[in-house]
Order: sequence, then C-alpha cells, then structure tokens
Amino acid sequence: MEGLYKSELLKLLNKSPDGIALIDKGFSYQNNELEILSQNLAVSLRKAGLKSNDRVVLAHAPNKDFLTIFFSLIKCGAIISLIDPEMGMQNYEQKLKQFDPHWCFVDHRLILLRKYLILRWLYYKKTGKQLYFPKYSKSRIISCGKNNFLLGTEKLKHFLKPSKDKLNFQENRDEKEFLVIYTSGTLSEPKGVVHSKKNLINSLHSLKKILTEEDQRGVTHLPHFVLLGIMSSVTISLWDQHLKVEKKLRFIKDEQITTLFNPPAELTPLIDHCLAKNIRFPSNLKHIIIGAAPVLISFLKSLRKVYFGRITCAYGMIENPIITYIDGDKKLAYKGKGDIVGKLLPNIQLKIAKDDEILLHSNQIYLRYWHQTKRGKWHETGDLGTFLKDGQLALLGRKKNVIVRTSLNIYPGLYEPIINQIKGVKEAVMIGIYNHKKNDEYIVLAFEGDINEKDLMEKVSFGKYSLDKRAIPDFIFKTKILHKGRQLKVDFEKLRTDASKQFGI
Repeated sequence: MEGLYKSELLKLLNKSPDGIALIDKGFSYQNNELEILSQNLAVSLRKAGLKSNDRVVLAHAPNKDFLTIFFSLIKCGAIISLIDPEMGMQNYEQKLKQFDPHWCFVDHRLILLRKYLILRWLYYKKTGKQLYFPKYSKSRIISCGKNNFLLGTEKLKHFLKPSKDKLNFQENRDEKEFLVIYTSGTLSEPKGVVHSKKNLINSLHSLKKILTEEDQRGVTHLPHFVLLGIMSSVTISLWDQHLKVEKKLRFIKDEQITTLFNPPAELTPLIDHCLAKNIRFPSNLKHIIIGAAPVLISFLKSLRKVYFGRITCAYGMIENPIITYIDGDKKLAYKGKGDIVGKLLPNIQLKIAKDDEILLHSNQIYLRYWHQTKRGKWHETGDLGTFLKDGQLALLGRKKNVIVRTSLNIYPGLYEPIINQIKGVKEAVMIGIYNHKKNDEYIVLAFEGDINEKDLMEKVSFGKYSLDKRAIPDFIFKTKILHKGRQLKVDFEKLRTDASKQFGI
C-alpha cells in the first residue's frame, strides 16, 4: 500500500505542537491534536483507495473537521480545491465539471439542500441564498457534519476512527501541484489558479514579515485565512460573518483578538459604528492588515479616527498572494500620482509593459491555470502601475472591465451571458459604481427587454439563472443600452451616469 507523504508545509503545523491552532465556539484545538486526527484520517483514506494526485473538492465550513481533512489530504498527496458553494449553480457546476474531482468532502447540510427541493426553497426564502452542493456522479462523496443522519452517503465520522495501523512516510516534492483556488471566472473558462506547496510556503514566509508581533490571535470566517493564520503560528478564532457590528466588537474584546485581516468593505461598518457612538476599537487589537481590494485614503482617514494601532496595507492576488505592503500612515502621507502600495518583497520581479500593465514573476507565483497546460514566465496582472523615484510601486487602475466587490473580482463577462439567456432580456450589462461611504463598489445591472426589474432580480437570485451570491446586483434598471464608436461598444460612461442619478449613488 502506498505510504503517506512528508511536506515542509506540515512542518509549519508541527512547529509548536502544544500551541492552540483554532478556537471555535469556545472549544480550543491544539496543533498536536490536529496532527493526530489528520494522521488517522490519512491512513483511513489510503485504505479506502485515495491515491496520490487524486483530485479532491473540500466544500466545508472552516472548523476542526475542515482542518483535519485538509491536513490529511496533504499527507495523502492529493490535489485539493476549495470551491466555494455560495455561488450560482451554473458557475459552480462549471467549475466542478472542469476540476473533475475523484472525491468530494461536503458539509451534510449542502447535500440535504440538494436532495430536498422544499428545504432549498425554504432556505432561499429565509436567507435569499441559492446554496447547495450539485450532484456530481463521478465523485465519491463523503458527507461531513456533527449531526449527520443522511442515508445513502458515506460519512466522515466512519473514517475518523483511531487505527492501530501505521503507514510510513515517503518524501514528497513540494513543487508538485497541490491547491486549486478558483477566481470568479472568465467568459470562456472558469479560472482555477494552481499552486504548489512551495509557492504557499514562500507566501507564508512573506506573510511572517508582516506578522511581527508575539502571541497573535486572529479571527475570520474564510477557510484560506484560517489556513494561512494557523500555518503562520497565529491562533485563529472563528466567528459568524453575519454577526451584528456590536457583537463583532464585543467578540474582538472578549476573545482578545490582536490581529485582523480584512478588505476595507468588511471594516467599514465597524468604523461607522464607532464614529456614530464616539468609541474606539478595542484596545487589545494591535494590528489591522488590509488587502484584497483597493485601500483608499478616505478609508484610512476614517479608520485612524477610531483605531490607533498598526495598519498594514497589502497588495497581492490569488496568483501571487503578497507582492508589496506599506504602513498605513505612510500611505496616508503620500500625495503623488496613483495608489502607492509599497516596495517589492524579496524574490518579486516586476516590470511595466508599454501600456502600463504590471507584469509579474516570483517564487510565490502560481504554476498554471487549471484549464491551461502551462503559463508564461511573466504573469499579466491586469493592473496598471508605475514605479516611483524611491522604488515604490503605485497602481494606476485596471486594464479591463472588472468590478471589485469586497475581496472578490467580479467579471461581468462571466455573468452577462447567463442573464442574456433569460426570456425577456434583450441585452444586459453589469457595471460597478464606487461608493466612498461603503468603501466598496455597487453592482448595477442595466438591461433592455420586456421583463420587469422585480422578476429579473428573482431570476438572477434563485433557480436556473442564479448568479454567485456576491455578484447579485444592488440595483437593476431598465434602459436603452446605447453603443458608440466604430466597434459599437457599450456606452459605459452614460450607463454609470444614468444609474448614479437614478439611484443616488
């Protein structure tokens, strides 16, 4: 029988075996506990037939079981994809079909919502979310969950039983394909970004240059932040992203959270609440790292009114997690051209093309996109930029039409073809309009056709034509879609002007 694999990534988990990795609903889990559980699970999965390089989807909320599965899959040498279930079904099914997994570890609630239409309908009516795991007959599906009574499915708990059998470790090349992270997609193909363990280890080393404080405690609801935090020796607490602002601030204080990593839009409600109540962020919070979306000066000015600790603004992308970072106060003091994002980290190579696009290469860079066989040496980021006299990088905008929503890049070209399939829609155009109060972009759907706005919103929110929930438009308006120029391109400027007037944004 094939053995288990060693990895430098696992050594990061075992560096502080007695340290607390995760706190969830008051329960603490140590690194050595996760190591033992993941070892037992890896042995069971090997016996059940999981092989090196098997493709595995992990659709599970971040908790102890999620981490146990993830680290066991590293030991087994699997290729893992964290495909987010909170997206439109066409989008999700397309990604699932492209990745073509051998195994799927799925939260049992997602399977329940798939099997029972009435439950799915009730869930949608209550939450407005179109959420379930699509049926994929090629995969071996393992149902996960504490109270898992699903009939006819294999259950994670049956694989977690302690085993006396031992499998020896084999050496594993950390340069091999390991993790596939899907972006919000493109017009023709879903875009799965393929990383090796070595890429991510290099990103973790870069992250540690930012995380210089001792005994840090972070909080998140996102799986990849859980993994990055734990492997950077940060104790991670889990919280519900839908907590009210007052409860989030109380959570930060009660759990003695020292470090936050958020895009501006997630911090803005906390800032607004503190400004309205004339209070400050809890004093135990020492470091806020802001990334995954543009960080505007107006946002930093508001944050500085309610928080006096360290601020770091990071610039990166899924293809290369950390490229630069800069102190928030230095960013505030900058008066020059563009959005200053700091000096390049070591091992980052960057050049500016003739059209000002940033081209990138580094030891963190992704291996390829899943639908392609290889990538070129230089990654075309789609960001426009320039080098300043002191060697710092300043961003000048985006090359292509993309809406940046919280921490997600939303490509209209992915969703417009879906909307245009809806009966009564002649032409649909998605645009983004930045709102300085929210520090985020509104999504506006302009359309021409016979269907009314209410019915169109219902169709893009639920059912056959549903979109990724984070791409659901904030505003929909019926209008004449004008085209201009020899190539008859959509007149985006007029659409943005009309939408801003109609909705006051």
